[in-house]
Amino acid sequence: MAGASDASMIVTVIFGRSSFIGRSLVAALLSDVRFTVRVVDPLPAPDPTPSLAPFFQSGRVSYHHVDIRHRSPSLVTSIDGTDAVFHVDPTVTALQPPPAPSSDFQNLHLLLVQSTRNVISACLECRVQRLVYVGSADAVIGGANDVFCWDESVAYPDKFVDSLSELRAQAETMVLRANKKDGPLTCALRASNPFGPGDDNLVPFLVKGAKEGWAKFIIGNGKNSWDFTYIENVAHASICAELALRLRTPYVAGRPFFITNQKPMKFWDFLSNILEGLGYQRPSIHIPANVVLSLAEIARFFQEKLFSCRTSNSFITSSTLRSFISTRTFDCSNAERVIGYSPVVSLEDGISLTIESFSQLANCSPSVDHLDLSKPSKAEKLLGNQSAANLLLWRDDRKTFICLLALFLLHYWFFLSERTFISSAAKLLMLFALFLFVHGTLPSSMRRSRLSVYLTWVRSSTIRRNICCRKQERRDVGCLKREMHCCLLKVKVQEALAIAVDKGLGFSIEKIPLSSFEIPELTVRNCFSAAASLWNICICALGTLARGEDWGFLLKVASSLYLFKLLLRFSLPTVSAAGLVCLFSFFIVYEQCEREIESSVAAGARGLRKMMGILISRLPSSVVKYVS
Repeated sequence: MAGASDASMIVTVIFGRSSFIGRSLVAALLSDVRFTVRVVDPLPAPDPTPSLAPFFQSGRVSYHHVDIRHRSPSLVTSIDGTDAVFHVDPTVTALQPPPAPSSDFQNLHLLLVQSTRNVISACLECRVQRLVYVGSADAVIGGANDVFCWDESVAYPDKFVDSLSELRAQAETMVLRANKKDGPLTCALRASNPFGPGDDNLVPFLVKGAKEGWAKFIIGNGKNSWDFTYIENVAHASICAELALRLRTPYVAGRPFFITNQKPMKFWDFLSNILEGLGYQRPSIHIPANVVLSLAEIARFFQEKLFSCRTSNSFITSSTLRSFISTRTFDCSNAERVIGYSPVVSLEDGISLTIESFSQLANCSPSVDHLDLSKPSKAEKLLGNQSAANLLLWRDDRKTFICLLALFLLHYWFFLSERTFISSAAKLLMLFALFLFVHGTLPSSMRRSRLSVYLTWVRSSTIRRNICCRKQERRDVGCLKREMHCCLLKVKVQEALAIAVDKGLGFSIEKIPLSSFEIPELTVRNCFSAAASLWNICICALGTLARGEDWGFLLKVASSLYLFKLLLRFSLPTVSAAGLVCLFSFFIVYEQCEREIESSVAAGARGLRKMMGILISRLPSSVVKYVS
């Protein structure tokens, strides 16, 4: 057995250059002096990197440019004389690509199914002894919402969530069925979300999202867990599987094995650690999953029905978003027990190594900007008036709360009291007039009141009566002295309370001057000037519409009128209450989340412009001149 494991071997790695796992597997095989590696890939031969140049010079690695999608003699020639073949699924990454549209299904079928069929045929013809297929754990998920510690006993689903998972399952099934006693011994590895240095998918995608602003959002509650696997562990598991087939370990040939880091982690914590390690902000804003899925379905509808092109962000699909809010964990104990696999790099170290390898994508600017608090914020500039800004931005919580409470009381008085608007206004004016009248009749100052004097006299009389009664009832001198002492103490307390009442009722009443009800002439002129200016703007807008020159302006006017029409469908009390809530919450939220809102608006504007550009490009030329 030991001699079999130590013998020098020639191995072939299919998709050893163009696939993320293939490149790592080639590097792991070359780190062991026992292996001579042949790289078979449909991409042209690359310039050898400095790390691989010595291996090319020594002959331990050779490159074969073969189009594996089509069976050719060059594939057989490149595999001939090989002891073992590693066939890698080139589509396996941590964030899976979206389902292929109907136009790309044929290419994807050639890449996965037909390529696997050609490799198996070449292995049979060249009498290869061992074939290890490195695939994805998604081959068995199907349409399941959550996956909790699934093992290899789980069967393939009857219905797959997308064509990519179905084609992966077909390729894996072909490899496992090709296992024969007189032919190649085969097994399949189901890698769960591989990541690490050299992955041109996961980290660039996250960095792009951080720069565009949408990577700050968490879909759902953020508590779903995933099994992530560091890429070196996937390569190590492939070598362990080949060794187990070579030693003819029982229960290996013809079997699949899940490969993980044996440490599930919350999906959003994993993304947050990578983003934070590169200097970007962690995702912190939760968005309901139903809202995001609904928006994704709407985007898919417009993409399929209106446009034939694909969206710029290929990962924002319904199936991908559903996986972001689902749990994906697998049981790796079978691989540990049967093929002797155990992670050689921990999950924490793998994340650190991945961050270090993508240092060129790190955020050069600090994650927390030093804001100049002496300058007014954009929300304060938008409000203009300093008093309104202090009120709506909650500078003084007490004043803002009192104002908000008063406005809601007025809302209840006018809209929810089951009175007409005129009746409510008349009663409010009557109460205000009564308040002014009573306020005017009060003296300018109020000192010691008759009420406090009367209360003091009543308390003193009661105390004296109690003392006389007790003197008649009790003749004991000692008891009388004690009673007198207690009564005198009570008198002093009562007098102190009376003094406190006198001081409390002593206050001055400030009269309201008549000038408080006068409106300055300048304010009235400004109001009428603003009304006249608004009227002139409307007249100019009508003139622009009458000339029929600006179609964009017509679209804006039509959209505004339609929005106003939608608002009229709601009752006035509902619109009033919603307006009050938005008024006292929008500006403070905008001030606190200014960057997030502006980045989201900018991303939406870019998407809208791109959609409009695609729509205009598909219009007839006779119509484009009116729209552009």
